[in-house]
Amino acid sequence: MFGALLVTSGSSLGTMEHLRSSPWFAGANVWRLVSEETHYVCPPLCRESPDDTNTLFASTDNLRAAAAANGMASPKARADLAGLAFTAGAPPGAPVSEILIDFSSAAHVAWRYNGVRYVRWQEKDSSGEMIAHIDALTNNPITAANVVLLFVNHQNNFVPEDFLDGGNCGLEIQLWTLGPAKIFRDGQLIEGRWRRDGSTNLRLRLEDDASRVISLKPGSTWFDVVTLTAAASLNGATYAVTNKVPDTRFGCPIPPTETPTVTPEGYVAPTETPTP
Repeated sequence: MFGALLVTSGSSLGTMEHLRSSPWFAGANVWRLVSEETHYVCPPLCRESPDDTNTLFASTDNLRAAAAANGMASPKARADLAGLAFTAGAPPGAPVSEILIDFSSAAHVAWRYNGVRYVRWQEKDSSGEMIAHIDALTNNPITAANVVLLFVNHQNNFVPEDFLDGGNCGLEIQLWTLGPAKIFRDGQLIEGRWRRDGSTNLRLRLEDDASRVISLKPGSTWFDVVTLTAAASLNGATYAVTNKVPDTRFGCPIPPTETPTVTPEGYVAPTETPTP
């Protein structure tokens, strides 16, 4: 929504086919998708071990340098990066000191307000024990000034994604038009909605039911996205959400071939030599 970079780790053939047919990525804009599949190498995309699929890492400095080498202007040079609003004073809301989010049976997250910021917790292992999420570089907990929970429609897009465990299609998270939003700041829950349509120039806006802007606390914001059908409840000072993701096995087509049989519109073939 800001015409920026998309940095990915792992991309299915079906998803790459969709991205390559998008004007955002097509033609001279091919550098916008920073991925090993688009021939970006180290730096900016590096691995601790070549054989370990879970050790890909990058740095924002290297990402900006690689993008600049491909002609991307610095975001600071743009005057149209409007969208969200920030104020020091908090609007009235319900007191909430803990946010529990069950994304799935194997992915549990908690945000706990410490009087200043929200500290992120996650499960330690399959036992379900929760521990603070620590930044390995600083050895400090990961925190946010705001936590925003977006309820967004999820749809099986019937694009083949992963067939190692029998076959799954992808999910299209339809973050457009509008939907419910819960804004957590200063230890409070503020009820609202998100909007992303022509009236916002397809930028994300947080507002109340009267279309007035809901401001965030100055600082970092963490967005969590769940389905429209997610079950939510407020029990005292704890807000809990259980996600309900659509079945992506039903109706999923046969596994894709190594190369698409039909060239997507706007497709640009990768270069033979890696692009820095």
